[in-house]
Amino acid sequence: MGNYTWASAAVEYLYAGGVVNGTGDGAFSPGAFITRGSFMLMLDRAFQFTASGGPGFADVPEGSVYADAVKVAQALGIAQGSGSYFYPTRPLSRQQAAVFLARAMRASGWSFTAGSRSDLSGFSDGAAVSDYAAADMAAMVRLGVFQGGSDGKLNPQSSLTRAQMAVILCRAITL
Repeated sequence: MGNYTWASAAVEYLYAGGVVNGTGDGAFSPGAFITRGSFMLMLDRAFQFTASGGPGFADVPEGSVYADAVKVAQALGIAQGSGSYFYPTRPLSRQQAAVFLARAMRASGWSFTAGSRSDLSGFSDGAAVSDYAAADMAAMVRLGVFQGGSDGKLNPQSSLTRAQMAVILCRAITL
């Protein structure tokens, strides 16, 4: 499965704060991709949102572990689906995570400067960040929440693993 010691402190911090739980059988599954629905649940727990929920999305089943969190995120403008669909079981890309996280931080009262493409120019794949995500990804880079890999890349289109999510979310809530 690989060595995830680089993420263990973040996972332990988030676990102690009730933000993350395992995936069953006492495992955290650090190498597994995090889904869009699960990330909404973790954002909800991390930022302790108290808003009433929105109407929901057609593909987020009532009673699912993340249903209420997705509705709250929808009401706060964090979760914006495509029409009436949110695609909660799809893996979350790194750039989607940056957008959702920036929206969550703003919804909880954070104020930070939007970034620009020039903030992404230090990464060999900075131009691969989609237009919709560029300002938020750049802001997260400026804050130090998102950092490139050892290869000097942001990998914006890549799916986010649970270990990477833990490190990124921990950085954001401990700024």
